Amino acid sequence: MRNPVLYYLGLILLVSACTAEPAVDLSADPSIPALLQNKLKLQHIKTQQRASATLEHLFIEKAEAQFPLFAQEADFHNLTILHHDCFDIYLSPLDEPGDYLALLHSPGRSTRLLFVEWGLQNGLYYQQVLAANGEGIRYFEGMGFEGEENAATYAYVGSLYKCCYGLEAAPLSWLNRFKQDWTELLQNDAKELAVWVKGIPVGGILALYGYAGVYLD
Repeated sequence: MRNPVLYYLGLILLVSACTAEPAVDLSADPSIPALLQNKLKLQHIKTQQRASATLEHLFIEKAEAQFPLFAQEADFHNLTILHHDCFDIYLSPLDEPGDYLALLHSPGRSTRLLFVEWGLQNGLYYQQVLAANGEGIRYFEGMGFEGEENAATYAYVGSLYKCCYGLEAAPLSWLNRFKQDWTELLQNDAKELAVWVKGIPVGGILALYGYAGVYLD
């Protein structure tokens, strides 16, 4: 061995290179429309995921308390996770295709649980997003909104509102926030509202994003 010092130094560098964690890819996800990445700060969507043990326990606890029937159907080991700048959305599939329980979560803040349903009815796209207290919005393509009286219309603003919509954004209720996002981003186009991105409709992403922005404290 000509130079044992250089040999051991090289060995250390080789081991370090092999055990180092791979660099995180911070590039934009090409499968997500730029509109959602730029306006809603949707970083990426992961499918067939499992939450941390703590978050999974919280998800199950809230589901059993707020939606006990759906909690029996939910698959908490097969989640679709939408990562935004300010919070994450965890979607647990239910038995009926297009039905989910959605946990909206931001570390250090309250969490919210929703029942969401997306699909086709008589060839028309529809979606509904419902909270355990009965508040919700339902939208049917060609018919517009139903049950608007069940969606709070007062301008409540949670602590994530400014993070989601900027410091200058006027305080809006969840329903009106969704309608404004739809108007500004999709020009009230029902077909755009029904575009699916990795199994999630754009309309559903808008509604869940708006709900989180308004209600997460």
